[in-house]
Amino acid sequence: MAKKRIPVDIIVRSLQENMDESGRAELDSWLGQSGNRDIYEGLAGLWDDVRREASGYEPDGRRLWRRLQEHSGKSRTARRLLLGISAAAAVVLVVLSGLMLRYLPVGGPDPVVMSSVCGKSRNVLPDGTVVWLKDGSSLEYDAVSFGRKDRKVLLKGEAYFDVRKNPKKTFYVHVENLSVEVTGTEFNVRECSDRIYVSLVEGAVKLSASSGQPVSITAGQKAVYDKRKGTIACESGEIAPDACWASCSLNFKAQPLGRICQHLSVWYGVKIIPVPALENEYAYTFSVTDEPLDEILAIMGKINPIEYVKTGNVYRITELKQ
Repeated sequence: MAKKRIPVDIIVRSLQENMDESGRAELDSWLGQSGNRDIYEGLAGLWDDVRREASGYEPDGRRLWRRLQEHSGKSRTARRLLLGISAAAAVVLVVLSGLMLRYLPVGGPDPVVMSSVCGKSRNVLPDGTVVWLKDGSSLEYDAVSFGRKDRKVLLKGEAYFDVRKNPKKTFYVHVENLSVEVTGTEFNVRECSDRIYVSLVEGAVKLSASSGQPVSITAGQKAVYDKRKGTIACESGEIAPDACWASCSLNFKAQPLGRICQHLSVWYGVKIIPVPALENEYAYTFSVTDEPLDEILAIMGKINPIEYVKTGNVYRITELKQ
């Protein structure tokens, strides 16, 4: 497929108001071609937003250059682009949108796909939104249209979103037939075989499905979308365990066994079930990073009289028999 060449250095100098006559002539010629003016105006709008939000901030050029290089390793078109631009231009590109200036396919989208195939991964979108992807999950967005009028991503699996606030550009997460609409907030989305769970940590979100009325939830609430029925319902209960997997560590301070098991189940991706009589017993204070689960449970058993039996992917915790 033929490619449109974007005059990156010329656009950067234009946005920086550092143009000479030859550069202005080249830019005018490029803008005269079909579709190019829309691309330029979209980038100019992003640049204006960044200048307003980052007024007085002086970026670390070397760090941003390294960041661009790291991201470009995932994109063949971005690697080609890096060969023809200066480090100063690359810094501006990072501030603009990460990787929006690139060689674009004619007449079609330029999808960026992020995935986590081993453990969890932390990803930063062009608008500064942070997305944690769980093992086996993926996120896709269009590098051309993302951030122009709104911000749309397509999720498969489970992800934790810390959305960069921007009331003028709504953020949408699409999971099958469910759409989650936000402007800036933190929430977890988990897709299962027959349901999709949205647990809201901070802010507010609106959920819409192909059928039925939109449903809004606020911080501390959870929404459940039934794929077969196409309905959305709210559930009560604690949401902290739903999102704990995206943390760098788990920290417990005088927490009972039942609560600890909830968090450890999500953290390690297994079922840890204490007998009902132990749910509110034995307060523990400790932290978890990458320690093996069996090691953690063994230590807990030395502190208090409990033991566990593992069957497949299920750990059952009972009182230690004397």
